[in-house]
Amino acid sequence: MFTYHLFLPRDREQVTDLINHVAAEGGFLQTGRFAPTPDWEKVLDEGADRRSGRLLLVARRRNSLAGFCRLFPEDKNERVVGNVGIVLLPEYRQKTRGRDWWSVSLRLLLLTGMKL
Repeated sequence: MFTYHLFLPRDREQVTDLINHVAAEGGFLQTGRFAPTPDWEKVLDEGADRRSGRLLLVARRRNSLAGFCRLFPEDKNERVVGNVGIVLLPEYRQKTRGRDWWSVSLRLLLLTGMKL
């Protein structure tokens, strides 16, 4: 069974390790090592922020990080859109987790006022 919570600064090391693990696999991310953007730095330092729309949903299984779903706003020609990314450890891929997280992500986007 998985538990989910919004990212807290105490999750920083595990999330960074997960991103680096997936980046090292190649093919999934545009980088071989995590280089946080200003939005990422803000979330990593302060935690998820519903008001700004910078959300990071963390999934755990037996107290170990299994993955996360990132929802960051982007201003595109005077309208805010959500930039969504789902990262899972290999053992949790192909088991409907990504699809489940996509559904949760869409609900979170709507709750933050983003338009779909």
